[in-house]
Amino acid sequence: MSSDKLRAFLDERIKQLEKELDILKQLRDLLREEGETGFDNLPWRQYRDGRGEWVFADQAPPDLVEKASAKGGVKIGEYVYEVTESGGKRFLRRRHLQASQQTTGA
Repeated sequence: MSSDKLRAFLDERIKQLEKELDILKQLRDLLREEGETGFDNLPWRQYRDGRGEWVFADQAPPDLVEKASAKGGVKIGEYVYEVTESGGKRFLRRRHLQASQQTTGA
């Protein structure tokens, strides 16, 4: 591998790692925010089957909604947060990690 190709590869890899580091820092900040503001204080409504809770997305912190929009959602504390849409409305839902792992067989 020529030194130019190696340099280009390393530059690209560094960019990827910096982006991943930024994401990890944002998740850490979300954890800190959860401890300070308490996501438990959101106006959660329980699903009928009892396997999770939901709020309208506009009632939740925008950073949390953004992170939870990612494929598979985001794990914060003891919960998995995900964004869903139905009837033209966006919802933030959360499920306890243990319940989530039981349903996926993990």
